[in-house]
Amino acid sequence: IKTIKINLIIFVIFVLTNFLIPERTIVVEAKEPEYVVLFGQTITAYSASEDETDSDPRIAANGKEVFEGGIANNCLPFGAKVEINGEIFEVNDRKNKRYGCEWFDIFIDSKQEALQFGIWKGQTIRILN
Repeated sequence: IKTIKINLIIFVIFVLTNFLIPERTIVVEAKEPEYVVLFGQTITAYSASEDETDSDPRIAANGKEVFEGGIANNCLPFGAKVEINGEIFEVNDRKNKRYGCEWFDIFIDSKQEALQFGIWKGQTIRILN
């Protein structure tokens, strides 16, 4: 009789959990990370001069006018935001094809300031979403 009671209890639990209690679906939303970190990047600066760009130095590769806060990169899509040393830049231009994805070029309106910027190697950049 004890075995019958135990089997009956198991059967009732099975019926309740599988037929009488509605199914519950647990939805877990996977959030994208707020940013991606790139290590070992090279950062330089350029200005709007034909010797650094092309015959139309005030127009970026995205077809719009260059601006301070713009940055060139050959792999990130136009409009992507990147953070370098706490400052936010928007990808709006491209570098020469010989440069890879790890090279970023900040637009600075003053040619002298762009030259003084130099080359920063091994930098950390955050790509913001």
